[in-house]
This record gives sequence, C-alpha cells and structure tokens, in this order.
Amino acid sequence: MEYVKLPFQMEEKKVLNDLLENLNIVLKDSDAVAEKDIVKQFLREISDVTTITVLGSKGVGKTCLLTSIFHESLGSNLPTQEICEYRYGAKENVFPLDTKITRYFKTLESLQGIAVVDMPGCNAWKKLEISKNAIGYLNQSELIIVVFSADSVNVYDVWDILEQIDNKKIVFVLNKTDCVSEKLLNEAELRLRQYMLEAGIQAPIFKVSAINAKIGKREECCIGELCHYINTNIIGKNPILSKQRENMLLIKNMIKEIESSFQQRQRQLEIDKMVIANINQAMDGFYDKSKQKIEYLKKEIENEIDKEIDGYKDEIVKRLNPTQIKERFPNGMDDFKEYLELVNVNYQKRMTLEIEKRTQSCIRTYLSELQDVYTEAIGFFEMRESLLSLEDKFYGSLAESKRCMVSAASYQLDESKRYYCSLTNASEELFQKIWSERVRNDRRISFSSGTGVVIGGTGVGTGGAVLFTAAEKSLTSILANTIGVSAGTAGATAGSVGATTGTAVGGAVAGISLATAIGFIIGAGIGGVVLYNLFKKITTAISIEEMQKVVDEYIEEFYAEVDLTKQEMKEQILFAVDEIFNQELNSADKTFIDFRMSVNIDSKNIPLLEDRVEKLHGLMHQIERIEKEQEMIC
Repeated sequence: MEYVKLPFQMEEKKVLNDLLENLNIVLKDSDAVAEKDIVKQFLREISDVTTITVLGSKGVGKTCLLTSIFHESLGSNLPTQEICEYRYGAKENVFPLDTKITRYFKTLESLQGIAVVDMPGCNAWKKLEISKNAIGYLNQSELIIVVFSADSVNVYDVWDILEQIDNKKIVFVLNKTDCVSEKLLNEAELRLRQYMLEAGIQAPIFKVSAINAKIGKREECCIGELCHYINTNIIGKNPILSKQRENMLLIKNMIKEIESSFQQRQRQLEIDKMVIANINQAMDGFYDKSKQKIEYLKKEIENEIDKEIDGYKDEIVKRLNPTQIKERFPNGMDDFKEYLELVNVNYQKRMTLEIEKRTQSCIRTYLSELQDVYTEAIGFFEMRESLLSLEDKFYGSLAESKRCMVSAASYQLDESKRYYCSLTNASEELFQKIWSERVRNDRRISFSSGTGVVIGGTGVGTGGAVLFTAAEKSLTSILANTIGVSAGTAGATAGSVGATTGTAVGGAVAGISLATAIGFIIGAGIGGVVLYNLFKKITTAISIEEMQKVVDEYIEEFYAEVDLTKQEMKEQILFAVDEIFNQELNSADKTFIDFRMSVNIDSKNIPLLEDRVEKLHGLMHQIERIEKEQEMIC
C-alpha cells in the first residue's frame, strides 16, 4: 500500500481557535454560564495536541518504528533512557519538563498538532523511576501503539501495564517481521490475539518491518497501512474539524442566539440614551433658570444690604449733630448706648426679615420647579420601553439592573416630589421644620429603597451597594454650618457680637436661619468703638467749632469702617447663598447617576461587541468553506 503521510492543517486550527477566542470574549460580560463553560472546554480541546504514545519492552524497535512513520529520525539510535515527547516547533529546541521527561521541538511538518511520546523499555521503568509519569501519559493518549518483536509477544511487563490504563484506544504492532518465518509470524499473531482476548482488548494488529521501511523497502513492511489507520481513525483527514464537527453546530446556534440578544441590547441602549437625553434637557433647563433666579436673588440681597446699611449710616450721622447732642442724650453715654442698641435692632430686623423673605421665596420657587422637573423625569421613566428580557440568558442581569435603577429612581423622585409640594406650600414658621423632615425622609428612602445589583454586560457592578443616595446636606444644614461660620467671621470683623445656635429637628439640624445669621453680622453696632469715642469727644468739647471739627474727623472714619463692614457682609452672605443653592443643584441630579453611568458604559461597550460579532461572522464563513472543501475531498 502507498505510504500515507500524517496530515495536520494548522490554518484550520487557527481559524477555529480564533472563532472560539472571539466568542469567549463576547460572552465575558454576559450571564451565559453554561455557554461560557462550553466555549472554555472547546478551547481546551482545540489547544490540546493529539497524543500518540509508543509502548514496548527494550529492544523491540519503538524508536525505529517512529522514524519509519514520520519519515525522519526523531531521536537517537541509542536505547531510550527517559520519556521523550516530540512536538512541532518553528525551530529545533529541547525543553526538560522533569528529571525524567524531556520535550523536543522538531521542525518536522508531520508533527504539527501531534505529540509523539517515546517510552523507555517497560522492563526498565522501575529502575528509571518513571512508572507514575509513564502511566499518566498512557491514560491521556489518544492512541497507544504497543510494539512487540515478532518472535516474542509474551512480555508480561507490557500486559501488566495495559491492565492499569483506562485508555483502550490501542493498536498492536508485530515488528521485525523480516527476522522470522511466515509460520512463526502467524503463530505470534495467534498468541497475541489470545492475550488480547484474555485482557479484554479489541484492537487491530499490524505486521511491519521498521528497519526495512527505514532503508526504503516500504512495499515489504506495511507501514503505510498503519499510517492510514492513524490518519483515518485517530487524527482524521481534517484533524481539527473532524474532532470538533459535532460541536460546530452547537457553536453556530450559540452565535445566532447571542446575536439576537445583542441586537436587543443595541436597541435598548438607543431607548435608554433617549430617556437620558430627555432628562438631561429637562435638568439643564432647570439649572439655567435656577441659576438666573439665584443671581437675581443675590442682586436683591446686595441691594437690600446697601439700602439698609446706608440708611443706618445716615441716621446715625444725623443724630450726631453737635448742637443738639446733649439735648438728645441728656444722660450721656448710657443714653447713647441705648440709642445705638435700638437703632441696630430696628435695622437688623428690617434687613434680615426682608432678606429671609426673599430667600425663602426663591427656595420655594426652586423647589416648585424642581418638583415639575421630577414629575417630567418620572414620565420619561414610565414611558421607557424595556426590550431586554429578565430571562435572557446572555443579558438577563443587565435587564434586571436597569429595571432596578428605573424603579428605585422613580420611587425616589415620587417621594421627593411629595415633600417638595409640602415645602412650597408651607408657611414661614413651618418651613424649616418641614425641610428638616424632608432630609430625614430622604435618608430613610436611600436605605430602604437602595438595591444592590450586578450590571451584566457593562463590566460594572455595584455589588450590593446602595444605588441611590439622597443628598447628605440640606438647605437647613448648610444654613446652620456654612452661614453660621460666615456670620461669625463677618460679625467679628465688624466689631459685633455673634453666636451660632442650632436645634435638632426631625433628625436633621434645623440650625440658624439666613435672617438670624444676618442679624448676627449687624451685631451690637457697626463701628461701635468709633461712635463711642466720637460721643465722648463731642460731649467734652468746649466750642461748637471744636465739636464740628471732631465730628467731621470721626464721621469720615465711621463711614470708612461701615463701608468696609458692608462689603465684607456682602461677600459673606452672597457666598453663603451660592453655597446653599450650589449644593442643592449638585444633589438634584444624583438620582440619575447610576442609570446614566450604565448607559455611558454600554455606549462604550457596544461598538467593541459589534466589532467582535462581525469577526465571528467572518470566522464562521471560513469554517463553512473549510467544511465544504473537506466534503469534496471525502
């Protein structure tokens, strides 16, 4: 029979390997646990070589037989003293795996995809201490070639080993047929079949002369029949596709299923992007309007400070007429102090009540408009179409994650809307208390409605953390902390007496109001020290001219100090107002953070997955082409 070389087409292996690698990447962010395991198993199988191990006693011609099969010498002609594993490599190399195992890389084309293991004679295993490793190789081999010399098949060591292995993919070779007569060869074959029957082994028998094949007399040695058997039954005409053919249908169906789920995921992303775009547009419009109103409020507050402080300044100066001062303050400094305290209280009340009134009005307008925006946002979520199925084996957790996000966000918005409505309708005296209750409720919502989910398909997981957290600071806490500090600073600069007090209301700090803070800034009297000194000078002066001169000097100093205090007051109060509303504006959108993040992550992941799915299609076409070619060959 004509000699048949062992084939192995690396191109086909690479195509299938690329297909499985890409499919593995696409499945990484999905919930398809069973499919992932299947692909990993396929990858392990395709990465494994087909192992052929040669077993026999010393001197039966195992190494010579391998040289005949592969048409080239694999090892030396000396007796094998270790387990030798031969594989294909781009260049010749030697890699010791163990003290008793060495892997040899050969540039021999016929070794591609095959590992050939040449064992020392089994009667030397105990002495070489390789029995355990040798049995391991035999059990993992796709084929064991058991070699006997044609004149001796009753080698008990070989039969003892065959009883220890699980792998029954065996062929028997009677070698050195040129050294015995035909009669003795037939007798040897009969004895071999008897031993096989006793061992429960069914396997083909090949009678060869490896040495004759080595010197070119192939027509006499039947090596071609052995190679043909290995090709057809072990490796196959197409070694990769024949081994994986039954798996290919499963892979094709898997690709179709994931493509269908992936298309749903793409459409879901477009819907979610539209929801976010609508929410962003509504929130952006709200921010712009709110910022305009805040700027207008700040301008109003600034004008109010100017008006009241300038009025205060003018009234004080008017009262310090040198010609009338003794009549106005007959008891001297005590009357003057009493007057200063009275005028401070009056101007403090007027200015602070007006500023508080305008600030509270602006806050209620802000809350009313925020309530409208949240109502609009809830509508966007309620109209959101959910295409991803919770039962989808590829993206079910992604569907569940987004469902939880939408549900929790809607619940949070609905609860907030109810409190905003109460706040906007509240009277002045109840405003702070209701707001404090709102803060307490927000915290309750954040812990009771928060849901921990894994975002399948995004590579992002919140892992049990609270998804939606209300703003930690409210207007009242900022009023108490930020403005209280600012008030103390400004009051000290103005020579005023300031203090900060706070009361716990409903679990949140109600604290000091904006109006009270402004009152602290005015304190016991702007420019009080200057005024006291001025009063002393006036009341002790000898002449009207001298008193007028003193008044002119001190009034100029008084104006300078009042103007400086007024500027510092504006800076502190306006800074505090900015802080109040900036904190609120920054926290207003927190409800949408997790949903927006999932949309952004998917926006980045989808193009990558699209590219990989496209690669899968290309590889599938290559696989189909190879299959058709193999069918034509068959």
